[in-house]
Amino acid sequence: MLEDDIDRDVVHIETHSGDSYLEEQSSVLQYLRLFDLITHCALDNIDSRDLLLRIVESHTRSEETR
Repeated sequence: MLEDDIDRDVVHIETHSGDSYLEEQSSVLQYLRLFDLITHCALDNIDSRDLLLRIVESHTRSEETR
């Protein structure tokens, strides 16, 4: 391993069709910006749980009326 490679930022992406690595600084920065945006918009643990519970309750009610 080259000494210059030790601190290099790399993004590893897993998909259904395989893995990808982003190594170019511009690609890594673009990915990090997108990740920050998604993270900022995501629900916290409590709100996520509450949303899932509402979905389950709604689905259960609709199954009962069939």
